[in-house]
Amino acid sequence: MRHLPLSLLLLTLAGGLSAAEPASASATAARPAPAATAAARSATGGIEAATLIDEDDWVFEPMVGRVDIFHDIPERLRVQRQAADKQDVPDVNASKGDPRKDMAAYAKEQADRIEKLVAARKFDDAVKTGDVAIKNLERYAGDADIEQWLKTIRAYRDQADEALTRDEAQAQFDALQLQITGILWAESGQRLVIIAGEPRALAVNDRVRDCVIITIDSDRVDFRFHWKRKRFEFPRYVGESPVATTATKSPAKQP
Repeated sequence: MRHLPLSLLLLTLAGGLSAAEPASASATAARPAPAATAAARSATGGIEAATLIDEDDWVFEPMVGRVDIFHDIPERLRVQRQAADKQDVPDVNASKGDPRKDMAAYAKEQADRIEKLVAARKFDDAVKTGDVAIKNLERYAGDADIEQWLKTIRAYRDQADEALTRDEAQAQFDALQLQITGILWAESGQRLVIIAGEPRALAVNDRVRDCVIITIDSDRVDFRFHWKRKRFEFPRYVGESPVATTATKSPAKQP
């Protein structure tokens, strides 16, 4: 009777082992062999294997037309600006005809272009266009037709430069914030002007904020203002509130 429990224990262990063998066999059958796994990966294009292998050497190559958020926008704008400023100068060496005729046509085209830019008050673009055209045409200045168009281009270029300088001077003058609050005058006596922020009334030829008063009228004061070695005259009316643009609220020093 003492050996009966031991026999039962052995039978129980034997039954458990026999039951575990089919389970392990089924698990082994369910697990794919390495060769089968490699075959399956190759059948699906080897995506997982390629990702694991080439992950460290991966280089981003954007699709054509894809907008990249890391694109250098200032550099792109600079290149676009250069492309816009670049003019199509005829290749006189490759031309089969008379190179002077080609340059004459180019000169007329640039003269028309700079005229339109000045009319549209695009003075900065007009100056750049004139500089490029003059540089390309100077060696053909001996030709009568080209010389005529060259004079026209120079005239428009100088006109645009003067207008651009005057606009800059006007902006710098407005930044001085000169406001006329009143005028003291008499028919037989010296007229004085009261300017906001000034400690005393001022007369003709007095200096105020980089300007000189040149005329005092009944409702207006004229100032002389120097900018880039040029002299300009700007008026201010009584009660007028000058408004400086964003670019000129902190006036730059005159060159």
